[in-house]
Amino acid sequence: VTFEEAIEHGGSLHYYYTTKFPLLDEQGNVEAVGGISLDITERKQVEAALLESERARLELNAQQQMVELKQGFMNLLSHQLRTPLTVIRSSKDMLLRYAGRMPPERRLEHLNNIEDQVQYMLKLMDDLLVIGRAQAGRLDCNPAPLDLIAFCRTLLEQMQLTDDSSHQFIFQVDEPIPVANADRYLLQHIVSNLLSNAVKYSPTGSGVHFSVSAEGADAILQISDQGIGITMVERMAAVL
Repeated sequence: VTFEEAIEHGGSLHYYYTTKFPLLDEQGNVEAVGGISLDITERKQVEAALLESERARLELNAQQQMVELKQGFMNLLSHQLRTPLTVIRSSKDMLLRYAGRMPPERRLEHLNNIEDQVQYMLKLMDDLLVIGRAQAGRLDCNPAPLDLIAFCRTLLEQMQLTDDSSHQFIFQVDEPIPVANADRYLLQHIVSNLLSNAVKYSPTGSGVHFSVSAEGADAILQISDQGIGITMVERMAAVL
């Protein structure tokens, strides 16, 4: 029988690689047990040091990746905010300079542009707040009974109102769907972002498909679009 064992000597652990075997008498009966032990304490210490070094390296890499992720997100947020601010300023300037000569429908168009961009910026701020809370470990989840069908249908209708009939929306429900137990705020944030991305990255006139189904005690929400998707190389890069 071969095994590793730890034995305490002088207040510290020593590790041994031990092989034990039976000692037989002349009749073939077990008379005693013999054994050979090899002190592998130093090897164990080296292994522990290597594991600790690898753990520290992985932790450092994770921290560096988090810093890069935060920097990339801030750059993206800055870029995303620049566009609506430019639209708001442009519409404001047009109204200040030419409002008296504009037809009413043109003035209304500029006002609607301003309102749309303000709502877009508020959504970006909500996204930033959720991400910040998640990274700080303070993202609360407060599940409560939720009519999932009515909830999803309302979100889809809201998206349709902002899409100006640029896409075809298809809503499919596989009955029956039980009442869900979910956090309305977090689920709205997730589904709204998925729908928004589906619309944003799909060609004009293409379809956005939203289905709700149940599998046992789980509800399954699926959103598909006709966008270019993510290449296999990009998927592998995200995983690595």
